[in-house]
Amino acid sequence: MKLCPSVGKISSTGQLEIKTNVAERFMSRVSKNQKAILTFDAYPGKTFPAKLVEIDPILDVNTRTLGIKLLQTPSDSRLRAGMYARIRLITDTKKNTIVIPTNVIVRRNEEDIVYIVDTLTNTVKASPVKRGIRVDDKQEVEMGITPGDLVVIKGQSLLSDGAKVNVVSIVE
Repeated sequence: MKLCPSVGKISSTGQLEIKTNVAERFMSRVSKNQKAILTFDAYPGKTFPAKLVEIDPILDVNTRTLGIKLLQTPSDSRLRAGMYARIRLITDTKKNTIVIPTNVIVRRNEEDIVYIVDTLTNTVKASPVKRGIRVDDKQEVEMGITPGDLVVIKGQSLLSDGAKVNVVSIVE
């Protein structure tokens, strides 16, 4: 999933409108009815859905930005006019992808690798991976992991190929 980050200000409480500007370089990725994800400092860890409903027809020549308006839907009574929203405008999505925490990948000998656990022998195998899209702290892996592989997510920087491990817990 590709995202175009931005900050906006809520400008109406009837139906929550969020106005913001998008840099000129992202113009080709913006379209009406596009989905967005909003976050607010007042509600850490919570996300609120929105959709793009209006795009200014003219680029601001001073800032080289394009004005857009989003509606937060369905409306949520916790949100108030004047609040500042962090906006992640979803510009692309992929299906059937493998996504892992970014910090799971270790760089060794000019290569990105992850450690996959062999549950029969309780050893790990270093598997070279090809990175895809990165969003926040999540990394798409295009090659090197298959669905169902058990990947080491803690202590991997101290491992080497064939090392014995003790599986403490499994996180899905």
